[in-house]
Amino acid sequence: DEAIGAIAKNDGRNLQLVGRPGTGKPSESLKIPSDLGESTFFFQFLEPDSDEVFVEAYEPVPIDGGGVEFEPVKKGFRDACEAADEAEGYVFVLLDEINRANVSRVFGELFTLIEYRESNTKKSVEQRMLYSDEPLVIPDNLVIMATMNNLDKSTEDVEFALRRRFAQITFPPSTEALRRLLSGQVRPNELDELCLLLNTVIEDGGYPLGHTYFKDLESIDEMTKLYRRRIRPSVQEYHGEYRQEQLEMIDDMFQQASRMELSETS
Repeated sequence: DEAIGAIAKNDGRNLQLVGRPGTGKPSESLKIPSDLGESTFFFQFLEPDSDEVFVEAYEPVPIDGGGVEFEPVKKGFRDACEAADEAEGYVFVLLDEINRANVSRVFGELFTLIEYRESNTKKSVEQRMLYSDEPLVIPDNLVIMATMNNLDKSTEDVEFALRRRFAQITFPPSTEALRRLLSGQVRPNELDELCLLLNTVIEDGGYPLGHTYFKDLESIDEMTKLYRRRIRPSVQEYHGEYRQEQLEMIDDMFQQASRMELSETS
């Protein structure tokens, strides 16, 4: 709701959805375009990627008669800008887990266009592509949303670069969201136990457990398998070898919850 409100009020054309794993960032980033947008362009980056996988590259292209020659080749972000220029509504660019990328390499001089897009348009300021020498304008109806896992150590390198250009919307773990996810899917008393577990792990276990880890749970009997396969490895990595007692505490919390005993000891 906060993101949709920011877009509707023209306060958010560049949005950063920040939260721990399991807090619903990917699903929310896909839901917003389905509610508001005409089309969506989705990108995932790796650390070595540069603007040549995002904006424009100089690549070999087959020619008639055989052989190749090098030509400028448009990439996805330019396609998104052109689609937005022709659209009446919003066009969305979704950047999944932007902390995985080397932000400076991927965006390069785009940062200036993104930050001052409105004033640049009014002043007829344009940026020309390195290879094609064609102008690039970022239309006002192009909404750029980047998700970021702020539990990842790599976020320390990207937060400052994005802070001025992207409005930040935080996705915390939420028992309210957990109740919405599992309403009618598990028994009411089991849902109460899961909400208690979520709060206890966060407050006493010191681990920011995301509510969407439980989204496919149909019975609390499945808890042990879910914890062992999907949650415990992340908890173990988060606390590390020097906080083994925290891991053991969370192990015990999940065991109690799986037996519906956590509420009896809280």
